[in-house]
Amino acid sequence: QRPSRHTPIVNAPSIPAVPAVLLERLRRVTEQIAELPVQLPAELAASAPSVALASDFAFAVLQRHPDELIARLLDREPVTALRLHELTPLEGASEVEAMAALPRRRQIEMARIAWHDLAGWAPLEMSLAELSALADFAIVATLDYASAALAPRWPAPRNASGAPLPLLTLAMGKLGGGELNF
Repeated sequence: QRPSRHTPIVNAPSIPAVPAVLLERLRRVTEQIAELPVQLPAELAASAPSVALASDFAFAVLQRHPDELIARLLDREPVTALRLHELTPLEGASEVEAMAALPRRRQIEMARIAWHDLAGWAPLEMSLAELSALADFAIVATLDYASAALAPRWPAPRNASGAPLPLLTLAMGKLGGGELNF
């Protein structure tokens, strides 16, 4: 007699946590994790294989910038634009330095946000807010740097009473609503 759909099947083979088609990829990822130039803390080591399987980007950032990403992954405080400005000082940086620092910060923070999301450490709302804060930081930092670089050559525009006018950027849609996604 066949069991019904509602009858538990006894002695059913266990279902692997990873589909068979991903087992080879999991083996390669596990080997690559073991080859990292740093030791992952236990809580990161436990989530690293599943994050690496789900996100080539996050794993590539871990391989390129392990110390920085690990430090950021262990920081469970929500990302804010203010904190990102502290982590990425651009005052006095050359254009080459600034144009390297901004994409690097973006990569590290995007990987951090993705890791926290994929590992189940952050609710969706937090991921959306952090992605929005990252975008806000990138826009403001870039505008501030560009304004400072241009100031010696071109003075700021002024209103009718002579007060300087800042460059304005309007965030609309998902960024303006703090709901930017990947």
